[in-house]
Amino acid sequence: MNLNRNLLIEAGAGTGKTTRLVKAVIQALFIREIPLDGMVALTFTNKAASELKERVNLALVDVLDAKNL
Repeated sequence: MNLNRNLLIEAGAGTGKTTRLVKAVIQALFIREIPLDGMVALTFTNKAASELKERVNLALVDVLDAKNL
């Protein structure tokens, strides 16, 4: 994945958009060392935004647990 550009994902329900965005956020944090407050993720609904936030939080916990931090 090229982290030197913006990322736009447009697709139907159940296609893996949230999974892909979570992966991009985690890679930006740990590979590019971009702080969370330096990122923007837009969704069309509050439900989608809540799901994205929850899944990023869970992914962060997994990564930090794996690194024993």
